[in-house]
Amino acid sequence: KKVIVTGPDHRIGFQGGAISDVSAYETPLGRIPTNKGAVRLCQNKYLFRAIPASDRLEHSVEVILPYLQYFLKKFEIVPVVLGQGRDLAEKVTAAFDPLLDQTTLLVASSDLSHYLPYQKAVARDRETIEMILNLKANELIKRENAACGKTPILVVINMARRHNWHPVLLHYSNSGDTAGDRSRVVGYTAIAFYGG
Repeated sequence: KKVIVTGPDHRIGFQGGAISDVSAYETPLGRIPTNKGAVRLCQNKYLFRAIPASDRLEHSVEVILPYLQYFLKKFEIVPVVLGQGRDLAEKVTAAFDPLLDQTTLLVASSDLSHYLPYQKAVARDRETIEMILNLKANELIKRENAACGKTPILVVINMARRHNWHPVLLHYSNSGDTAGDRSRVVGYTAIAFYGG
């Protein structure tokens, strides 16, 4: 019934999290109401706030919405774009935790490696995926060219540790598998966490 969708800031550069103050998102598949959890998070003004420039320029949350609409049909969203900040993943994990219940889905939107040749990308992405599957947050933090959405992924890893969620690799591919050019690819994966 409720989906917390997190994605990384690619364009603005800000501290903490940006939460749009709109009442709904709309795609060609329909409207998605914003959940009251978004307002609740924004009560922590040191961590979350509306950033209109992020709404205009960032797309990491929006790209996930049609998939959710197709599979879930009716739900509300808590949209959070994560920027910079010391211990941000830990602070966001603590803020999200009270919003979780049996009807909440937590989604981290991220690419994996960027612009490596196909075989190097596959090898690098497999290592990154293993870090996620083994909940190795400290290794992931230090890894270069691993994922643009490290912080959203770290939040999910933190939640997995808190709630005894178990990761399952659903799929891996890169743009060389779909777009044809294998000289500079971008990696993608789908990992689901179950249990609790």
